[in-house]
Amino acid sequence: MDFNNLKEWTTIKNDIIKIYKYTIPIHGTKRPEIGKGGKNYSWNYTKEHYWTEAFWPGQLWLAYDDTKDKIFLDAARVHTPAFKKMLETPKWLHHDVGFLFLMSSVSDYKTTGDLEAKKRALRAADALRSRFQWNGRYIQAWNTKPNNDEWNKIAVGKMIIDSMENIHLLYWASRITGETAYQEIANEHALNMQKNIIREDGSTYHCFNFDSITGKPLGGSTHQGYSDESCWSRGQGWAIHGFAQAYLNSKNKSFLESSIFLADYVIDNISDDMVPIWDFKAPTTSPHIKDSSAGAIISAGILTIASILEELQDNRYKKYYKAGTDILRGLRKYCDITHIEGSQGLLNQGASHVNKGGYWSQAMLVYGDYYYYESVLRALGKKDFVWTAGLEEK
Repeated sequence: MDFNNLKEWTTIKNDIIKIYKYTIPIHGTKRPEIGKGGKNYSWNYTKEHYWTEAFWPGQLWLAYDDTKDKIFLDAARVHTPAFKKMLETPKWLHHDVGFLFLMSSVSDYKTTGDLEAKKRALRAADALRSRFQWNGRYIQAWNTKPNNDEWNKIAVGKMIIDSMENIHLLYWASRITGETAYQEIANEHALNMQKNIIREDGSTYHCFNFDSITGKPLGGSTHQGYSDESCWSRGQGWAIHGFAQAYLNSKNKSFLESSIFLADYVIDNISDDMVPIWDFKAPTTSPHIKDSSAGAIISAGILTIASILEELQDNRYKKYYKAGTDILRGLRKYCDITHIEGSQGLLNQGASHVNKGGYWSQAMLVYGDYYYYESVLRALGKKDFVWTAGLEEK
């Protein structure tokens, strides 16, 4: 890898660490979710069991792993009770337990060897495994609701692209326990994603729907994108990043090729400023809203591709290292707010639920910040992240 720009990435990393140290006492036991919008660079906090709850602890664990500064260990551990409570409330568990427990309990166990954290993560993996729908061979995305047959018919038959990040909890559980069933379910789900979520042009559906009884494929749809046939950019990022990690976890070469195929779509369609629009297929007449969180996820995913290809002695790695770092530079130039006094976050111009409008469309997003830090560390050459936890022990 070309590390001629180490100073550039180290400068960004130092700015990130500065923000973390400033905000630890501000957040206390609360977990950021979305910024307040505009030039108010403070946070709204997440409710209990929401899918974003672990991204702030995840940043703290990543910072501790990176710096070995105990301030981050202590700050991360403050949030442990919230994840214990989550496991004690089964109705709160959903397919995003992957995000929630990879970034909290698996990160804790990976970094410190804490056995209670390991137990929590394995309980979460069991909850995720139980969501597998054998008829359609996919992990059910949404939870059912009491006495709501119409909703439940949709929920049981739905998988969404975000799950390509959640399945890595199953790969980890398989390595830790030696039980192949976890990995088999992760692989089956990823293969289903390949078949049904990825389009021929390299774009993706956000959601895919199955008959809730027979498992028959019904077709793609969206929940956050412009339309069912458009390409929600954050979802494209989940897929690029998720398939790259799935290759590392399974060594299934087709997962790597899928990640590359999806990355090429972004490279061919991203604007010159290298910050993705919220939906790559949104018409030019619609609001031209950027999504820094999509950029951060995509950059981290493409840099994973570059690292894999370099290790395979595949010269294509240069193309993807350049693309990943070009997006990182775009984020630094147009979205980074670490230089603003009083800023509590790393990136502005994150887009979530754009159709809701308001501050949802242009704000700090906690997951955008997590992947921004990850992407910077990947640009610096780090390869060992929670998505592949336990591989280093093999």
